[in-house]
Amino acid sequence: RAATKSGTAALGTIVSLTAVGNLHVDIVVVASVVVNPITGARLGKGKGYGDIEYAMMRQLGACDDRTLVVTTVHESQLLDDLPASVMTEHDLPVNVVITPQRIIYTQNKFSCPKAINWNYIDNDTMLNLPVLKEFKRLQQLQQEKLN
Repeated sequence: RAATKSGTAALGTIVSLTAVGNLHVDIVVVASVVVNPITGARLGKGKGYGDIEYAMMRQLGACDDRTLVVTTVHESQLLDDLPASVMTEHDLPVNVVITPQRIIYTQNKFSCPKAINWNYIDNDTMLNLPVLKEFKRLQQLQQEKLN
């Protein structure tokens, strides 16, 4: 029930962006359409929402190199020859792939994003992820304090 939108609202606790930095996220579960079980390269649905959410948590200090990135897929979604070229600096690779038949620990040949790359954020993404607007505002306030 907690995994549904209504369950999250009923059972979850709202945490402000500023409070997220006081947390440590041990595991991030990210959606994948296809994943290379050897290298950890993955493709999502193309919007980059999981990549962005991870980058925000990383930038706030809630995620680090100890945070496991996990995906769950069907065996038919595993592609050993998914090329490394599908991964860019803002894409999130996975450490662990879970299928109904097995658990696979990847070699994870890629770096995780360490911050939001605003060059990849368009107006649609800003509208669909309202937290980005607040995140950008907090970044601007921090920058003003430094200047």
